[in-house]
Amino acid sequence: MKFATLALSAFFLVSAAFAQPPAPERRVTALGTGEMQVAPDMAKVTVEAVNNDGSPVDAAMETRRAMATIVAAARRLIRDQADLKTTRLAVNPEYEWVEGKRKFRGYNATQSLEITIRDVSKVDSLLGDLIKAKVTTLGNLEFFHSKADLLRREALLHATRNARDNAAKICEALGLACDEVAAVRMAGTSGPAPVAVEAQMFRMAKDGGNSMPVHAGMLTFSATVEADFKVK
Repeated sequence: MKFATLALSAFFLVSAAFAQPPAPERRVTALGTGEMQVAPDMAKVTVEAVNNDGSPVDAAMETRRAMATIVAAARRLIRDQADLKTTRLAVNPEYEWVEGKRKFRGYNATQSLEITIRDVSKVDSLLGDLIKAKVTTLGNLEFFHSKADLLRREALLHATRNARDNAAKICEALGLACDEVAAVRMAGTSGPAPVAVEAQMFRMAKDGGNSMPVHAGMLTFSATVEADFKVK
Protein backbone atom coordinates (compact mmCIF):
# COMPACT_ATOMS: atom_id res chain seq x y z
CA MET A 1 0.00 0.00 0.00
CA LYS A 2 2.86 2.33 0.84
CA PHE A 3 4.46 1.62 -2.55
CA ALA A 4 1.17 2.41 -4.32
CA THR A 5 0.89 5.72 -2.46
CA LEU A 6 4.45 6.73 -3.44
CA ALA A 7 3.82 5.76 -7.07
CA LEU A 8 0.60 7.78 -7.13
CA SER A 9 2.36 10.82 -5.64
CA ALA A 10 5.11 10.57 -8.24
CA PHE A 11 2.45 10.38 -10.99
CA PHE A 12 0.81 13.58 -9.80
CA LEU A 13 4.17 15.37 -9.55
CA VAL A 14 5.09 14.40 -13.11
CA SER A 15 1.61 15.33 -14.38
CA ALA A 16 1.82 18.72 -12.67
CA ALA A 17 5.21 19.35 -14.26
CA PHE A 18 3.83 18.62 -17.72
CA ALA A 19 0.69 20.73 -17.10
CA GLN A 20 2.64 23.92 -16.38
CA PRO A 21 2.42 26.49 -19.24
CA PRO A 22 5.60 27.07 -21.23
CA ALA A 23 7.75 30.06 -20.39
CA PRO A 24 6.61 33.19 -22.25
CA GLU A 25 8.42 33.88 -25.50
CA ARG A 26 10.83 36.77 -25.25
CA ARG A 27 10.25 39.50 -27.80
CA VAL A 28 11.54 42.91 -28.75
CA THR A 29 9.05 45.44 -30.14
CA ALA A 30 10.28 48.17 -32.48
CA LEU A 31 8.57 51.10 -34.18
CA GLY A 32 9.29 51.92 -37.82
CA THR A 33 8.45 54.97 -39.94
CA GLY A 34 8.61 55.48 -43.69
CA GLU A 35 8.09 58.46 -45.96
CA MET A 36 7.80 59.12 -49.68
CA GLN A 37 7.97 62.69 -51.01
CA VAL A 38 7.13 63.32 -54.65
CA ALA A 39 6.07 66.16 -56.93
CA PRO A 40 2.37 66.12 -57.86
CA ASP A 41 1.44 65.03 -61.35
CA MET A 42 -2.24 66.08 -61.30
CA ALA A 43 -4.36 69.00 -60.12
CA LYS A 44 -7.98 70.01 -59.65
CA VAL A 45 -9.51 73.46 -59.73
CA THR A 46 -13.10 74.64 -59.26
CA VAL A 47 -14.59 77.54 -61.22
CA GLU A 48 -17.97 79.14 -60.69
CA ALA A 49 -20.27 81.33 -62.76
CA VAL A 50 -22.93 83.40 -60.96
CA ASN A 51 -25.58 85.78 -62.32
CA ASN A 52 -28.49 87.68 -60.79
CA ASP A 53 -31.66 88.68 -62.66
CA GLY A 54 -35.30 89.49 -61.96
CA SER A 55 -36.28 86.41 -63.94
CA PRO A 56 -35.05 82.95 -62.91
CA VAL A 57 -34.96 81.92 -66.57
CA ASP A 58 -32.83 84.92 -67.57
CA ALA A 59 -30.50 84.41 -64.61
CA ALA A 60 -30.05 80.75 -65.54
CA MET A 61 -29.48 81.59 -69.23
CA GLU A 62 -26.76 84.15 -68.38
CA THR A 63 -25.02 81.66 -66.12
CA ARG A 64 -25.29 79.02 -68.82
CA ARG A 65 -23.66 81.36 -71.36
CA ALA A 66 -20.87 82.18 -68.92
CA MET A 67 -20.27 78.49 -68.20
CA ALA A 68 -20.13 77.78 -71.94
CA THR A 69 -17.16 80.18 -72.28
CA ILE A 70 -15.50 78.51 -69.27
CA VAL A 71 -15.95 75.01 -70.73
CA ALA A 72 -14.65 76.20 -74.12
CA ALA A 73 -11.54 77.61 -72.43
CA ALA A 74 -11.01 74.39 -70.48
CA ARG A 75 -11.41 72.15 -73.52
CA ARG A 76 -8.46 73.79 -75.22
CA LEU A 77 -6.26 71.87 -72.77
CA ILE A 78 -8.58 69.26 -71.25
CA ARG A 79 -9.39 66.56 -73.80
CA ASP A 80 -11.21 63.98 -71.69
CA GLN A 81 -14.85 64.87 -71.03
CA ALA A 82 -14.67 62.92 -67.75
CA ASP A 83 -12.24 65.54 -66.42
CA LEU A 84 -14.99 68.21 -66.51
CA LYS A 85 -17.52 67.68 -63.72
CA THR A 86 -20.44 69.90 -62.70
CA THR A 87 -20.47 70.03 -58.90
CA ARG A 88 -23.23 72.61 -58.26
CA LEU A 89 -26.24 73.92 -60.14
CA ALA A 90 -28.76 76.16 -58.39
CA VAL A 91 -31.28 78.95 -58.97
CA ASN A 92 -32.48 80.66 -55.79
CA PRO A 93 -34.32 83.88 -54.88
CA GLU A 94 -32.08 86.45 -53.22
CA TYR A 95 -33.06 89.03 -50.62
CA GLU A 96 -31.43 91.89 -48.74
CA TRP A 97 -32.37 93.95 -45.72
CA VAL A 98 -32.96 97.64 -46.41
CA GLU A 99 -33.93 99.90 -43.49
CA GLY A 100 -35.15 96.93 -41.53
CA LYS A 101 -37.22 95.53 -44.35
CA ARG A 102 -36.62 92.42 -46.43
CA LYS A 103 -36.26 93.38 -50.09
CA PHE A 104 -36.27 90.98 -53.04
CA ARG A 105 -33.12 91.40 -55.17
CA GLY A 106 -33.83 88.88 -57.90
CA TYR A 107 -32.86 85.33 -58.71
CA ASN A 108 -29.33 84.08 -58.25
CA ALA A 109 -28.19 81.36 -60.68
CA THR A 110 -24.99 79.48 -59.86
CA GLN A 111 -23.08 76.75 -61.65
CA SER A 112 -19.77 75.25 -60.51
CA LEU A 113 -17.38 73.16 -62.58
CA GLU A 114 -14.54 70.97 -61.25
CA ILE A 115 -11.67 70.56 -63.71
CA THR A 116 -9.11 67.77 -63.40
CA ILE A 117 -5.71 68.58 -64.91
CA ARG A 118 -3.65 65.46 -65.63
CA ASP A 119 -0.52 67.39 -66.54
CA VAL A 120 0.62 69.96 -63.95
CA SER A 121 2.70 71.76 -66.58
CA LYS A 122 -0.63 72.96 -68.04
CA VAL A 123 -1.93 74.54 -64.83
CA ASP A 124 -0.58 78.05 -65.52
CA SER A 125 -1.92 78.10 -69.06
CA LEU A 126 -5.33 76.79 -68.04
CA LEU A 127 -5.73 79.30 -65.21
CA GLY A 128 -4.82 82.11 -67.59
CA ASP A 129 -7.48 80.96 -70.08
CA LEU A 130 -10.09 80.61 -67.34
CA ILE A 131 -9.46 84.13 -66.06
CA LYS A 132 -10.17 85.44 -69.57
CA ALA A 133 -13.49 83.57 -69.61
CA LYS A 134 -16.59 84.69 -67.70
CA VAL A 135 -15.49 83.25 -64.35
CA THR A 136 -17.08 84.68 -61.21
CA THR A 137 -14.82 82.78 -58.81
CA LEU A 138 -11.83 80.50 -59.27
CA GLY A 139 -10.44 78.48 -56.38
CA ASN A 140 -9.99 75.19 -54.53
CA LEU A 141 -6.80 74.48 -56.47
CA GLU A 142 -5.51 71.12 -55.25
CA PHE A 143 -2.44 69.14 -56.31
CA PHE A 144 -2.25 65.36 -55.93
CA HIS A 145 -0.71 62.23 -57.46
CA SER A 146 -2.23 59.63 -59.78
CA LYS A 147 -0.32 56.80 -58.04
CA ALA A 148 -1.22 57.71 -54.46
CA ASP A 149 -2.05 54.13 -53.43
CA LEU A 150 1.28 52.82 -54.73
CA LEU A 151 3.16 55.60 -52.91
CA ARG A 152 1.38 54.77 -49.64
CA ARG A 153 2.44 51.14 -50.02
CA GLU A 154 6.02 52.22 -50.73
CA ALA A 155 5.99 54.29 -47.53
CA LEU A 156 4.67 51.24 -45.66
CA LEU A 157 7.49 49.11 -47.07
CA HIS A 158 10.07 51.64 -45.89
CA ALA A 159 8.42 51.73 -42.44
CA THR A 160 8.63 47.93 -42.14
CA ARG A 161 12.31 47.92 -43.06
CA ASN A 162 12.93 50.73 -40.60
CA ALA A 163 11.26 48.71 -37.81
CA ARG A 164 13.54 45.74 -38.61
CA ASP A 165 16.64 47.95 -38.51
CA ASN A 166 15.55 49.54 -35.23
CA ALA A 167 14.97 46.11 -33.66
CA ALA A 168 18.43 44.98 -34.78
CA LYS A 169 20.01 48.01 -33.10
CA ILE A 170 18.10 47.38 -29.87
CA CYS A 171 19.12 43.72 -29.78
CA GLU A 172 22.73 44.55 -30.63
CA ALA A 173 22.86 46.99 -27.70
CA LEU A 174 21.48 44.28 -25.39
CA GLY A 175 23.72 41.53 -26.71
CA LEU A 176 20.77 39.58 -28.07
CA ALA A 177 19.83 38.05 -31.42
CA CYS A 178 16.37 38.79 -32.81
CA ASP A 179 16.25 38.13 -36.55
CA GLU A 180 12.87 36.33 -36.70
CA VAL A 181 9.76 38.50 -36.98
CA ALA A 182 6.78 37.40 -34.87
CA ALA A 183 4.16 40.00 -35.77
CA VAL A 184 3.76 43.30 -37.62
CA ARG A 185 1.02 45.85 -36.99
CA MET A 186 0.31 48.86 -39.18
CA ALA A 187 0.01 51.86 -36.89
CA GLY A 188 -1.18 54.19 -39.64
CA THR A 189 -0.64 55.79 -43.02
CA SER A 190 -1.18 59.34 -44.20
CA GLY A 191 -0.84 61.47 -47.28
CA PRO A 192 -0.65 63.29 -49.39
CA ALA A 193 0.17 66.36 -47.35
CA PRO A 194 1.14 69.49 -49.31
CA VAL A 195 4.57 71.00 -48.74
CA ALA A 196 5.22 74.46 -50.19
CA VAL A 197 7.99 74.86 -52.76
CA GLU A 198 9.00 77.53 -55.25
CA ALA A 199 5.97 79.37 -56.61
CA GLN A 200 4.94 79.28 -60.24
CA MET A 201 3.29 82.36 -61.75
CA PHE A 202 0.59 83.08 -64.27
CA ARG A 203 -0.58 86.39 -65.70
CA MET A 204 -3.95 87.77 -64.67
CA ALA A 205 -5.89 89.05 -67.66
CA LYS A 206 -8.18 91.37 -65.69
CA ASP A 207 -5.88 93.25 -63.32
CA GLY A 208 -3.42 95.05 -65.53
CA GLY A 209 -0.87 92.23 -65.76
CA ASN A 210 -0.31 91.60 -62.06
CA SER A 211 0.55 88.02 -61.21
CA MET A 212 -0.83 85.48 -58.75
CA PRO A 213 1.43 82.86 -57.15
CA VAL A 214 0.49 79.20 -57.58
CA HIS A 215 2.31 76.76 -55.28
CA ALA A 216 2.55 73.34 -56.88
CA GLY A 217 4.25 71.97 -53.76
CA MET A 218 5.42 68.46 -52.91
CA LEU A 219 3.30 65.60 -51.63
CA THR A 220 4.33 63.55 -48.58
CA PHE A 221 3.10 59.99 -48.02
CA SER A 222 4.00 58.47 -44.63
CA ALA A 223 3.43 55.22 -42.75
CA THR A 224 4.16 53.79 -39.28
CA VAL A 225 4.40 50.13 -38.25
CA GLU A 226 5.00 48.30 -34.98
CA ALA A 227 6.86 44.98 -35.25
CA ASP A 228 7.64 42.20 -32.74
CA PHE A 229 10.83 40.11 -33.12
CA LYS A 230 11.64 36.85 -31.34
CA VAL A 231 14.66 36.95 -29.05
CA LYS A 232 16.93 33.90 -29.34
